[in-house]
Amino acid sequence: MYQLLYRELIRKTLTRYPSTSISNGIVTLADFPDSVYIEKYYHIEPFSIAGPYPDSNLNLLSHIKDKIRNLPASNENIDYLFQVNREYDDILDIIENGCVYKKEFIN
Repeated sequence: MYQLLYRELIRKTLTRYPSTSISNGIVTLADFPDSVYIEKYYHIEPFSIAGPYPDSNLNLLSHIKDKIRNLPASNENIDYLFQVNREYDDILDIIENGCVYKKEFIN
């Protein structure tokens, strides 16, 4: 179930940003922890994303992939990811409008 949701998020990203390159797959901080990009956003509720990409769209997919890997399979977590899927276009809108701060950490 998680993989289907994740594939749908990738499809939505590629539809909106056709030049996004995912030919090497999407890595997470667990896969590639050399550099960490943290972006903080404010909307109705503040949220942060962290990942190994300077590109916000790839960072968002990386962040979601990391959550999917670490969330135990439960109805509550599946509902949470369905909600992310429903609101994904809105999340991309928020990211396009810019973050409050963006920081890079190099290990």
